[in-house]
Amino acid sequence: MEKKLAAVLSFLLHPAFAPLISLIILFYSPTYLRLIAPSWKQRILLITAVGTVLIPFSLLPLLYFRKLTEQVRFGKHQDRFLPLFFSTISYYFTYHIFQRLAVPDILEILLLSATITVFVTMLITIFYRISLHTIAWGGLTGIFLALCLRFGMVFTPWLIGIIILAGLSGYARLALQAHKTGEIYTGYLTGFALNFVLIFFLR
Repeated sequence: MEKKLAAVLSFLLHPAFAPLISLIILFYSPTYLRLIAPSWKQRILLITAVGTVLIPFSLLPLLYFRKLTEQVRFGKHQDRFLPLFFSTISYYFTYHIFQRLAVPDILEILLLSATITVFVTMLITIFYRISLHTIAWGGLTGIFLALCLRFGMVFTPWLIGIIILAGLSGYARLALQAHKTGEIYTGYLTGFALNFVLIFFLR
């Protein structure tokens, strides 16, 4: 029963959803981004969903059947390199589309931060099986704390929720024996530090 619950949590809190979650929070929080037309919000969310979720996920079966990765679930940390490499490319093109569409600067910064995070994760995973889940949730924590401090935006309820979900994602990965405790904490701290610095200092 515990493993079934952990598997459900692991899927629902998948790191690929992090960019979408960050945009949804921004769009429906009391910030100037609420003023964006609903049709424009939907277009931005659709582009993000395709570039950060649909394309990376659709490549996994292809990589597996072409024998470029041994397991779709990435049992070995080396199996993560190519999926993360192609995810980095897909994230970058999504960021480039944002630039071409002239979306608000904060959205460009978010996508650039996500792209850099995936790239750094790809490099780390060459030699260490860091938790992708906690990198993502640590990243979300860092993003919204940096937005609070840099722009004076108020995301306190969201931050509390994100921290709770980060804990649940770590619990799920441990319950599934997908990671050791150190890999969970290293992932969270890496995601937090990287995204906090990027959001706070990128112009």
